[in-house]
Amino acid sequence: MITCRTRRSVRALVLAVATLAAAGTVAATPARAAEPAYRYAALGDSGASGNGTGEYIGGNADGCYRSEYAYPSLLAAKYSIPLTFAACAGASMWSVADLQLPHVPTDTGYISLEVGANDAQLGNAVNYCSYSTPQACEQAFATSSGLIANEIPGWYRQLLTMIRQRAPLARVVIVGYPLMFSGASCADQRLDATMQSRLNSLTDRLNEAMKQAAAATGVGYVETRPAFTSHALCSPDPWILPGNVQPWEALHPNRAGHRLGLAPAVEAALSSPASAAPSRSAARAGAAPVPALAQLEPATR
Repeated sequence: MITCRTRRSVRALVLAVATLAAAGTVAATPARAAEPAYRYAALGDSGASGNGTGEYIGGNADGCYRSEYAYPSLLAAKYSIPLTFAACAGASMWSVADLQLPHVPTDTGYISLEVGANDAQLGNAVNYCSYSTPQACEQAFATSSGLIANEIPGWYRQLLTMIRQRAPLARVVIVGYPLMFSGASCADQRLDATMQSRLNSLTDRLNEAMKQAAAATGVGYVETRPAFTSHALCSPDPWILPGNVQPWEALHPNRAGHRLGLAPAVEAALSSPASAAPSRSAARAGAAPVPALAQLEPATR
């Protein structure tokens, strides 16, 4: 969720929007005939792929840390929905647009998107404030704050526009990030309560920017923070992995976090009216609106 990699210029995202609008669909993936089961596409970063759950599909040969214990896999299995599992560790908004979205079939019925932490460089803020100098910490904090305030909202709106164009009938939700820190001290992390609160505030601001982008583009927003309130780091029953595990898994939701926190929240959001595609999209396509996810018949009880 907070792995940081070099980002391309936002111009790549703008160009992708223009290309998609002109072409109608990404050429690499032709439109497919409708199938009896609704499709589900999971887009985003390591928070969506399942980094932190400990076991990864194909031995993690692709480096994406996709897991059968991640919320996309859990929901797809529950409802026997074909899953386009495109989420990948380290993803930013441009990589979702360039590398993930072209794999989404145009007849997809449900889409979840969890991305933005890498674009906001939250990983740098946590790492510098944990292990570097106070000056480096403050600089990283200021950089993340500026990105969230000035860049993330516009980037998100552009990406959501692309997603709506790609799969116009889909129910779409943005998945917010849980707060990592509880304010308590323990052996698993080295930040005092004040710094934990400051870093949580970055996540709060990122979530608010995501929520506003969702409202502006007519998609749903998944609020995950309440479910994790009693399960942050140093709590009696943490759903977030500590910083002293494998570096690439640290500070990500564990299996319980996906099963008990994220999956139910995403399921509820994909069943809410806010996630539904505009009725005019269905009318233009001559298709019935995609039903709420909870209206489908579960494969397991």
